[in-house]
Amino acid sequence: VTHLLHNGQALVPGSIAELAALRVEALVRINEGRLAEAVSKAKTATEIARTHQDDLGLLGCMLPLQLALNMLDECRGGLEVCIEMEQLAARTQNPHYEALALLGQMAALVRLGEFDRAETAGDKALAKMPPEFSANPAAFCTGLAALCASQKGEQEKAEELAASALLAVQRAEWVLSELRYALIFALEVYLAAEHPERHAAQMDLALVRLHRMNRQSPSTQPLGDMLQGRVHWLRGNAALAHRSL
Repeated sequence: VTHLLHNGQALVPGSIAELAALRVEALVRINEGRLAEAVSKAKTATEIARTHQDDLGLLGCMLPLQLALNMLDECRGGLEVCIEMEQLAARTQNPHYEALALLGQMAALVRLGEFDRAETAGDKALAKMPPEFSANPAAFCTGLAALCASQKGEQEKAEELAASALLAVQRAEWVLSELRYALIFALEVYLAAEHPERHAAQMDLALVRLHRMNRQSPSTQPLGDMLQGRVHWLRGNAALAHRSL
């Protein structure tokens, strides 16, 4: 469907085919870092889904919408989308989207500083995850739980969860770029530790994997460079830190 759009072949406005095309384009724009465009396309797609009373289509379009909103720091809007998404998924008995909606809530709540609510959403997400899910959602959830614990001052718990997140990444059958979030959260936990040098091996492992993944998704490379710079600075390598930052 996106091939049709890019080659100037018209899709019927408001059709299910246009909905599918817009949803895919929104996901592509997220990967390219063109988040405002992703929001616009996903919103149009959700409107089409509502018109057709297409619950599954609506759930599919809400996913890129909440992802893009959260990445734009429009976390209140992202949270609202995720709450509606969870309710719709529960009503239509779709545990796949219910778990993803709870993960989106967790991410938004962490950004909003509501760590207790975020942990509750994460626990519910893990409980709802279907067995056929890949390692990505569980690794994301565990990494985010580690970050929550760190922000609440529960550093020992945070470091245990960070180790679990890294292990989940290592066990993943496919190295997908989405796994980078678990690595980012683990690095944040280790950098916040009282004695971060104790986690040197884990940080090096996470950074190697993060740089490898960022080659698949260049829009996230600056974050990897920033984390690398912070690790260099921690180790007293000012020149390398300066170059990375």
